Amino acid sequence: TDPKVPICAVDATKEQKLATEFKIGSYPTLLLFRKGKYHVKFQGPRDAANLQAYVLKHAKTAVAKTMKSKDDIDKFAALKEYNVKGVGFFEGTEKNEMAIFGGVVFTYNSRSNQGWKLEKPFGIVKGEHAKEVAQAFQVDVPSVVLFRDFEFDEKVISYTGDFKDFEKWMVTATLPTLVVGSSQTEKIYFGEVHSGHGVLFIFAKKDDTTTKVAANEIAQSYKNHATLKVVLCLNDDYGKAVGGQEYGIDFNDYPTAGITQFGDNDDDSRFRLSGDVTKESLADFAQKWENKKLEKIPDPVLALTRSDFQTVVMDSTKDVLVEFYAPWCGHCQRLAPTYKQVAKKYAGTDVIIAKLDATKEKPSDVSISGYPTINFYGKNAKSDPVKYSDKHSLDAIASFIEKHRSK
Repeated sequence: TDPKVPICAVDATKEQKLATEFKIGSYPTLLLFRKGKYHVKFQGPRDAANLQAYVLKHAKTAVAKTMKSKDDIDKFAALKEYNVKGVGFFEGTEKNEMAIFGGVVFTYNSRSNQGWKLEKPFGIVKGEHAKEVAQAFQVDVPSVVLFRDFEFDEKVISYTGDFKDFEKWMVTATLPTLVVGSSQTEKIYFGEVHSGHGVLFIFAKKDDTTTKVAANEIAQSYKNHATLKVVLCLNDDYGKAVGGQEYGIDFNDYPTAGITQFGDNDDDSRFRLSGDVTKESLADFAQKWENKKLEKIPDPVLALTRSDFQTVVMDSTKDVLVEFYAPWCGHCQRLAPTYKQVAKKYAGTDVIIAKLDATKEKPSDVSISGYPTINFYGKNAKSDPVKYSDKHSLDAIASFIEKHRSK
C-alpha cells in the first residue's frame, strides 16, 4: 500500500515571512518535507505522474542502505562516482540521533526522480553488531564516518557523540577546504553574512592546475579565519555569474581574484587583484584587505534601500529601472553581469539603473511576485511602472528601456 503523504499549498504572496524563510524565489516552488524540518526541492517535470513518482519514491525508499560488515562498507566507500560517501553506526536505541541522521541524509537525496541517484550516498549499520563494525573504523556508536575523495583533504573523517550539531557539521564536512563555488555550496559563504566579513573569490579555468594549487594553499591558510572565506570559481555558468556580478569580469580575465566585503543594507565593497595569481600575490592581497589597504571597485548599478527609494525612484527628472532581487536567487545571480552591462551603457544619461534587495528593503507599496522583478519608472509615470518580462539580455533590456524612456 502506498504511504499517506499530506499535500498542502501556501499562498506565498500572503505568507511572505514563510516564503522568505524557505527562500522561495519563483512560483510554483514544490518542497517535500520529512518529519517537519528537513526538506528537498522538486526540480523535475511538473506533471501528475512525475510528482507522484517523486513523492512515493522518497516515501518508500530508505535514506540509507543497510550494511552488515566492514567488507560491505569497504565496497561502498570504493564507489568512484561519488566524492563523498557516509555510513552511520547505531545500536538501535539512539532514537533521537537516528532521527537526525535520517533527516539530514534525506536532504542529500536527488532533487528529482530522474534516474534517482543520490547526491551523496549513505549506509547504516544498526543493531548489536554496530559497535564491533564501528570499531574497525576507530569510532564508537552512535557515529557517522565520511569517506571523501578530496584532493587536498583528509580522506576519512568522523562525527561521534551528541548529534545536535550534526547537520551543521555535515555542511562543511562534505566540502573540501577549498570550496568550489556553485548554487549548492554558496550557503557556506553567502548563507550567514556579517558586516565587515569577506569572501576571497579566485577565478580559474578547470584545467589551470597551477592557480588551483595556489588557491588551495591560501584556503588552507585561511581555513579557520574569523572573517575571510576562500572560494574557487571555475569557468562555468556560476563562475560567470559571480564574476560578472561581483567584479564585472568574464572568462577572458581568468585567472584573477577579488574580495567581496559585506556591508550593511547591501552596501558591499568589492576589491580586485591586479597582476598575476600566485600563492604570494593571493596572500598579499588578503593581507592588504585585512589591513584595509585596498581600493574599492565602483558598482555601476545603484543599490537602493527602503529609505532612499522614494527620493531616487520617484524623481520626476529621471527614468529609473529597478531590479527587485533576492541575494540567494539563482536567476538574479545569472542576470547580474548583464544588468551591470546595462548600467554601464546608460551611465551619464538621465536613465538610472538600480537594484534593491527585496528580502530586506522592499517598500510596502511595491508588489513582488517572484525574483527578479524588474520595473521601469518613467519620469511621467511613477505611479504606473512597467514590468519587464522579456529575455535577460543586454539588447532586450536596452530595447525595453528605449521603448519606454521619456522622449
